[in-house]
This record gives sequence, structure tokens and C-alpha cells, in this order.
Amino acid sequence: MLDIDFFKSVNDTYGHPVGDKVLQSCASIIQEHCFEKGHAYRLGGEEFCVLGVNFDQDAAFELAEKIRLAIQHTPIPIDAHQKISITISIGVATAYLSTDFEYIHHFADKALYEAKNNGRNQTILL
Repeated sequence: MLDIDFFKSVNDTYGHPVGDKVLQSCASIIQEHCFEKGHAYRLGGEEFCVLGVNFDQDAAFELAEKIRLAIQHTPIPIDAHQKISITISIGVATAYLSTDFEYIHHFADKALYEAKNNGRNQTILL
């Protein structure tokens, strides 16, 4: 599970068309990193989910960090003269204790909120 940090302030500061560019940029980066490794979904608002198949905890964490760093280091052009940078927070959970989707989703969401509460722009693995 991943969530764009301070997305509301992007919309409030630059307007919803820029917010849409931010969402599109994040989606592209996530898809690029998930190619042949998993599936990415937008859950709504500024929240996304990546489902990886046959990932152990280390591989899941590594992919999450690659996505987080790629988004952090990719300025998004908002007009001909200005770019903005954003960060994301990520919660990672794997099926090592259970293969039940609701169980995994619960722990990934819990990890995401821990990342948010611990200062954002980080990946937490539960």
C-alpha cells in the first residue's frame, strides 16, 4: 500500500489539474517498476496498491523502496517553467503468516499508517 504524502496540499496549492498530473506521474512510475513483477492498482484518491507474486519480505521491501526513491527523485512538470517534487509513504506486508487477502491488506494498511505517523517518505514492513 502506498499513499502520496501531502496530496491535499498539492491540490490546494496548484489546483486539481496539477493533482491529476501528480497521480499520473506516480502511476507511471509504479507501473514501470512493477512490470513483470506484480500488478499495481489505484485504490482511490492518492492511494495505490501493488500486488507482487512470489515475493519474500526482502524482495517486497526492495521493490517498495525502489518505487519510493524513484518518485522522490522525479520532479513533475506543472507548467513550462516549474516542477514539483513529491514523496510517498509505503506499508509492506507479505503472505508469510497468511495468504488471506484481507489479512495481508490489514497489515499493509497498518504499516502505511505507521510510515505516515513516523514522518512520511519511508517504507515500513510488518
